[in-house]
Amino acid sequence: MSIFKNKTLVFLLIILGAIAIFIIWKFPPEEYKFYPKCFIYVLTGYQCSGCGNLRASHAILHGDFRTAWTYNPSIFFLAPYLLTGLVLQVFTSKSEKAYKIFSILYHRYALLSILFLMILFMILRNIYI
Repeated sequence: MSIFKNKTLVFLLIILGAIAIFIIWKFPPEEYKFYPKCFIYVLTGYQCSGCGNLRASHAILHGDFRTAWTYNPSIFFLAPYLLTGLVLQVFTSKSEKAYKIFSILYHRYALLSILFLMILFMILRNIYI
């Protein structure tokens, strides 16, 4: 069952996503302070597995993939995974094949594996920084 049956909602999400991408592209997170701070980093001083994703997104939008990798390499794995899930979610009501692929990629064990890998990444990035 797709959450994107309402075409107005899909259109609104596309517009909001485009606005967010434009803001990240136009305003570097290093220079502008209106971006939210990571509460885990603020509370503990340790980087979570998502720390650096805004800066990495900005670097990717400007074609600087090496810098994006130094900010947070997980974006190169999570962004395609999430975008694939979003596209599959749009098509699950139209295609049995899309539904099967979505069911595999977002099965409970797949999500638990990703959670485990992100926790492991968080631990390792704080040990080796």
